[in-house]
Amino acid sequence: MLVLGFTTERYIAVCHPFVKEKYCTVRRAVIVIFCMLGLSVTLGLVQVYVWAYHDVFGCVFRPGAEDFHEGWTWVTEMIIFLLIPLACLVLNVLVIREIKRLSTESAAHGQASNPASTTTLLCVSFYFIFTLLPATIVYAIQQSVPQGESSLPLDQWSKNPVWKGYFNYLTVRKVVEEICLSNYATYFIIYYVTGPYFRRSVKQMFKCFFTKQKRTRGMTSDYNMSVTNGRHGCTETVILNDMESPSE
Repeated sequence: MLVLGFTTERYIAVCHPFVKEKYCTVRRAVIVIFCMLGLSVTLGLVQVYVWAYHDVFGCVFRPGAEDFHEGWTWVTEMIIFLLIPLACLVLNVLVIREIKRLSTESAAHGQASNPASTTTLLCVSFYFIFTLLPATIVYAIQQSVPQGESSLPLDQWSKNPVWKGYFNYLTVRKVVEEICLSNYATYFIIYYVTGPYFRRSVKQMFKCFFTKQKRTRGMTSDYNMSVTNGRHGCTETVILNDMESPSE
């Protein structure tokens, strides 16, 4: 939902710049984020009705809720993890078309365009789409993949064709899910590679950090040297006074 939010904001800013000041404000962004949060929590709270706890089997479907869970899963998964990525895809295509048109017009008038931030957000959005859609598909078809007979001995599961097909599905699903999770880990890399302003800010941040560390070490070294010299000076003064005392 957050990706859809900033994709929509980027679409308004690029394709409808005259209404950007009206719709793309901090106040509206905060309101939209809290609405997304409320909707996400509401969708998740339905699971409280679906599941129950059994003393022997642990978490099980509440009586009569299994059919509802299957329908609810299909509806919510398709809306959140299919329609939203597709909406991001459509908005991105429109943004790319508009950027291409503006770049062509700018080149015709001898002006340079700087779509750096748009390029970064497009990369993030597209990576999100292409990693999330496959995970959505393999998750949605889990109810359609049959499981073998659980009464079979465990040593025969690997030979049973139904169980083999189910385990192959689980293997593919796990690989796809791990690839999907990578989008949370690679956003920083995408921003750093495609965003010159972000890259410059990161370099400046580390530069300031190391400069501060170097300055702190320098101040500590100067302090230690001053203390050492001070101790030597006091020692020399004491020795000198002791040497002069007999002559007095």
